[in-house]
Amino acid sequence: MFYRGMGQIGDYCGRIFGHRSYMFNSPWVSLIVGALVVVLVVVLAVALFKTLNKKKNSTNDDLLELLKSKYVAGEIDEEEYLRKKKLINK
Repeated sequence: MFYRGMGQIGDYCGRIFGHRSYMFNSPWVSLIVGALVVVLVVVLAVALFKTLNKKKNSTNDDLLELLKSKYVAGEIDEEEYLRKKKLINK
C-alpha cells in the first residue's frame, strides 16, 4: 500500500524524474541525472546573480560619470562632489 524506504539507491530519483524508462533503467543513471539537474540550477543561479550585480556596478559607474561631469562644469562644489561620490561608492 505505501512505499517504504528508498529501495534501490536511485529508485527515489527515478520516481522524481518520471517513470523509469529505458534510459533510467539503472539507479545510478537516475542519481547522475538528478545531480546534473541540481548542478545546472546552481550554475544558473550564480550566473544570474553575477549578471544582476554587474548591472548594479555599471549603474554606479554611470552615476559617477554624471557626478564628475557636474563637478567639472562647476554645478557643484568639491565638498558636495566628494560627499556624493562617497555615498555612491558605498
